[in-house]
Formats: sequence, structure tokens, C-alpha cells
Amino acid sequence: MGRAANLLTLQPVKALIVPDKFKGTLTASEAAQAMAIGWRRARPEDHLELLPMSDGGDGFGEIMSALIGAEPIVTDTMDAAHRPISASWWWHIETATAIIESARIIGLAQLPRGKYHPFDLDTRGLGIVLCGRRTAALASASLELAGALPMTLVSGLPGKSVGILTTGMEENWRVG
Repeated sequence: MGRAANLLTLQPVKALIVPDKFKGTLTASEAAQAMAIGWRRARPEDHLELLPMSDGGDGFGEIMSALIGAEPIVTDTMDAAHRPISASWWWHIETATAIIESARIIGLAQLPRGKYHPFDLDTRGLGIVLCGRRTAALASASLELAGALPMTLVSGLPGKSVGILTTGMEENWRVG
């Protein structure tokens, strides 16, 4: 009996599917669902757990907001080149927590290649979201900085706790 036949006769297993996004094609959640569909075609008796993940870049806000049940909010702001955009972020009312994925607002991937010099760009659009009407009441904020311009200044949140999440490290800053 070949190896493939042996796989079909094994006892049901528990499997954890933990994909990141497939940039430009599938979100992490869509990738997990697609993998589960393929797995179930071959082994329908297995128990699958899906846990979409993020490397801290694109998709971070969607993943984190789903974990805590935060609701999406749309705010008019600007990208790093000061072009008007409508940016999504997430609000968890019970804990007054904002989840803001900076890559969606000021991320370099949002800009056309070769059109802008990095010295001509800034993080003002992120500041507009941070200082907005809704975020004025926040108790804490999670900011994802991977895939975005370096953040040089966080202002407008006197006395608020801001968690800065970057690839490979986490720092807590007290602003104000």
C-alpha cells in the first residue's frame, strides 16, 4: 500500500491552520478558509481549527479586531502623500480600545511606486485618526507600525496609554 493510501486510513486528527495573508490575493481569514476547504476534501473527518494570523503588517487590524470583537470605524483622513482617503480602524466600546493599522492609512504600499520621495511623505493622516472625535475617549490604543512610514511623533493624546506594536518588539509609551 502506498503512502497516499496510508494517509486515507489514518484516524481523524486535530489540525491547526494558521496562515498569514497572501498579499494581494487573500486575507489571512480567506487563506485559512481556502486551506480548510482543501483539507476537508481529502480528510472530511478531521477536526480543524482556523487561526488567521498577522506578521504585524497588512491585516493586523482585521485579525486583532476579530479576536476582541471590535467594530470597524471609517474616518476621513489623508495618506502619507496628503491624498484624501477613508481609513478603517476598529473600536472596542467595552474597553474603549482603538486598533489602528497604520499601514492602511500611511503605508508605503498604498502609494504608487516611484511617484513620491520618502522625504516628501509624513504621518499626518495617522495623527488625524488618532486625534479624531472617537479616539478622544479611548483608554488605550494598539498601533501597528510595520509597513508604514516610521512614526516620528505621537501627539494629541495627553495622559493616554499607547501600545506601539512593531515587528519583533512591543513597547508601551505614555503620551502627554
